[in-house]
Amino acid sequence: MTLNIQLLSFVTYFGYFLIGIVSFIISPTLPVIIKDFNITVGIAGSIFAANAAGTFIGVLGGGYFSDLLGRKPLIILGCILQMAGFALTASTKSWVLILGFFFITGLGRGFLNTCFNALIADINSHRRGAAFNTLHGIYGAGCLVGPMLAGLILSLNYEWRVVYYGAAIIWIIFMLIIIPIKYPPVNYIHNNKGDKDDKKIKISFMSIKSVILNPIFSMLFFVSFIYNGAATGLVGWINTYLDGIDFSVILGAGMVSVFYLGLTIGRFTCRYLSERIGYSKTIMCCALGCFIFYPFTIFATNPIMIAGGVFFSGLFFSGLHPTGLAYANSLFSSISGTVTGLLSTAMSLGAMIVPWLIGLVAEKENFKVGFSISYILIMILVGVSVSLLLYERKERAITSI
Repeated sequence: MTLNIQLLSFVTYFGYFLIGIVSFIISPTLPVIIKDFNITVGIAGSIFAANAAGTFIGVLGGGYFSDLLGRKPLIILGCILQMAGFALTASTKSWVLILGFFFITGLGRGFLNTCFNALIADINSHRRGAAFNTLHGIYGAGCLVGPMLAGLILSLNYEWRVVYYGAAIIWIIFMLIIIPIKYPPVNYIHNNKGDKDDKKIKISFMSIKSVILNPIFSMLFFVSFIYNGAATGLVGWINTYLDGIDFSVILGAGMVSVFYLGLTIGRFTCRYLSERIGYSKTIMCCALGCFIFYPFTIFATNPIMIAGGVFFSGLFFSGLHPTGLAYANSLFSSISGTVTGLLSTAMSLGAMIVPWLIGLVAEKENFKVGFSISYILIMILVGVSVSLLLYERKERAITSI
């Protein structure tokens, strides 16, 4: 692997770590924001929808345009949007404007998310399962650090706005780091045979319709939707839920970090598991683990049991999306940006719909009922994962005839 590609890989992993740091600072800051703006939980839930709507558009367009124009322009644009969104959020006193700025932040995140994942797919065509789980494990490590830092800042009596100014500064620094780096042409693949054998693969755009109608891809789409809807609903509302039962802000932020501790450990475990037992079996194992442990986060009242449920939920949520990405990119390797964008769109839809519904139901009933929405989706996830494995076996049997 050339020195520039090694540097590019490192910077991509670092960028995804930064996305993790800033992605869930909303969780520890949301209870303070609710009090600052004097709004209800149901109204506050719209912040997830606004952010996810921006991400939805970012990943939907970012995948296609990164295949067309290259990764670097979209990454720089993503940095600018993240920087502007966070800084403007910190500076405004209007709730309506905050929703707009969270949309901008989500749009930038969508561009960055898609481009980083597509880059890893291009560079690691021979071991995508390991590469994607490593990338998303590093993201989980960022999510482990971010909420704790935000909670620490709040516990030191700084305003929540300081957290968002800090997030803006992070993206200014990252953009300055990547500007001098040379990015390879789209769908560059290094085949580990030396610099002379590096190949540039000309993009052949396939019909998006044919990708979406592929049965395996359709099931992977639902896996990503359910994973991110349930996971974002949990980590997005856990602080507000625990604040309502007299948990401290720092302890609530700690629960988010407990989730991402499990997620990070799980993803580095799935790095090896996905390559050993296969993509579909890994997804099924993760789905079954979520089914078993997620109820502890809903129905337990003891802090230790809640923490255990949160940790093991994160552990088993871990391999769902990155393994699905690896699977999809192995099927449609020539359009990695587009395929990654479509699955990231599923993630955005989940984050847009599920946390918002949890907030609405929690306002009318309580958070236990609200979180039950996620558990129903996890039941569906188990069915999808079993169907994926059975369909794959059926296809192999037909092929072998």
